Amino acid sequence: MIAISFFILYALVLIWLRHGVNQVKYRSKTSKTSSIRFSICIPMHNEAKNLPGLLKSILDLDYPQELYEIIFINDRSTDETASIITSFKKENPNHNIRLLHQEKAQQAPKKEALILAINASQFSYIATTDADVLLPKSWLKGFAHEISMNKAKLVVGPVTYLAGEGFLNQFQAHDYLSLQGVSLGSFGGGSILFCSAANMAYCKDSFLALGGFKNNLHISSGDDTFVLEKFKTSGLPIGYSLVYAEPVFTYPLKSWRDLFMQRVRWAAKNTHLNFGWNQLIGALVFIVNASLLILLILGGLFKISYIFLSGGLWVFKLLVDMAFLRATAKKIGVPFCSHKFIFSALVYPFFVVLIFLFSLKGGFNWKGKYYKR
Repeated sequence: MIAISFFILYALVLIWLRHGVNQVKYRSKTSKTSSIRFSICIPMHNEAKNLPGLLKSILDLDYPQELYEIIFINDRSTDETASIITSFKKENPNHNIRLLHQEKAQQAPKKEALILAINASQFSYIATTDADVLLPKSWLKGFAHEISMNKAKLVVGPVTYLAGEGFLNQFQAHDYLSLQGVSLGSFGGGSILFCSAANMAYCKDSFLALGGFKNNLHISSGDDTFVLEKFKTSGLPIGYSLVYAEPVFTYPLKSWRDLFMQRVRWAAKNTHLNFGWNQLIGALVFIVNASLLILLILGGLFKISYIFLSGGLWVFKLLVDMAFLRATAKKIGVPFCSHKFIFSALVYPFFVVLIFLFSLKGGFNWKGKYYKR
């Protein structure tokens, strides 16, 4: 049966990715500090509640203060975001801190904010992250190691959610862990497919030589994906900064609607990428999950044997997913609970199919704004 063939292909892809995860090497926590200078660029929009954690983690960075600057870009925040950064700057005069303001509404506000910061930056490497994260102490050291030792022009690293209670938190942690597995596994397999701007650094001159965000400023998201694609296409070396149990942590979203719209936003940007493995794997994931639902419907309408087939394929997929996610969690150094994942796996087919359908629409809402696809 055709459906079974797709599930076998799905399993083979995850086996390949799992092998790639195991191929990625850890960087030593005792790596020596290099002389690489970084301009840390952090766009912000109404992030007052999240800034205290981020600012503390910045102060805890294990990297010489004279080798980095911090550029915050306030994107028309209506809360206390700007005043918090102003106070932070006054309280830490030994840090090179700047606050820039983006005044005009844009179709791609985060990219425009980054352009503003990059144009104002003083140092040769740009390190990007978000305002709702906690940075590990060795964050800049990891980038510097890959740049110094492996001549990387782009360096990426893992991002994961802070632990939270409740099914929503567990579900999005499992979902995002799968994306990190794709990132790690594809890098270990020789061609990285995914990364996050919450944990990324790149050579400013290379970024500008490749055109920066040119040709994708009309797309609201993708400040990471399009950068990755340009560096890959150009053949510039890409590194992965991995220290056990030291990813960048971000906060889980607080509602199913926010999670759903975030994933729709991410899915929509993939339609603008050059056709390749991202689209093929995405299509395979959709077909596998949609097949489970179609078989259930066919079983309810026609033959009950389709329901048993759907159940058998779901168990097969569950076991393959568990092995992949367990390997990814172990590599990053985050917990993974198999019995909790079972509940996520029950919901996931519905989640994937709905995201695919909504991503085909002309636009979406995110953080109170409507964006065109």
